[in-house]
Amino acid sequence: MGLKLSAAFLLVGVFLALTLLSAGQAPAHPGVLTVVVINPPDRLRLTNAQVFVHLMNAKTMMHIPTEGNGQFRALLAPGYYDVVVTNATSIPWAKRIEIISDKEVSLSAEMIADIEHLQE
Repeated sequence: MGLKLSAAFLLVGVFLALTLLSAGQAPAHPGVLTVVVINPPDRLRLTNAQVFVHLMNAKTMMHIPTEGNGQFRALLAPGYYDVVVTNATSIPWAKRIEIISDKEVSLSAEMIADIEHLQE
C-alpha cells in the first residue's frame, strides 16, 4: 500500500508542477485535499471508487483511485477545483472546492446507489 501511496503523491506532484508552469505562476505552497468515499446505508468506505480532480480554467484533469481504505489524499496548488467521485454502482458525486495554501479540505463523498441502472 505504501508503494501505491507514493506513486499517487508522485502523480499529484507532477500534476501540481505542470499546472503551475502552464499558468505561468511562481510555485505556491500547496493545500491538501482529503476525500473519504462512503456507502450511506452501512457507512462503510467504498474501496473501488475513482476520484477525478479538475482545476478550474485548466485543461488537465487528475485521476487517482481511492486507497484500499476508501480514502483519497492529494497535495494541490491553490485554486478552485471540481471534484467528482464515481464507482460502478452509484450516481456520481461532485463538489466545487477552493484549495488554500497550507490548509486542508476534507470531504465525505456519500455515494447513492444508482437503482435505475442496477435493476436492468
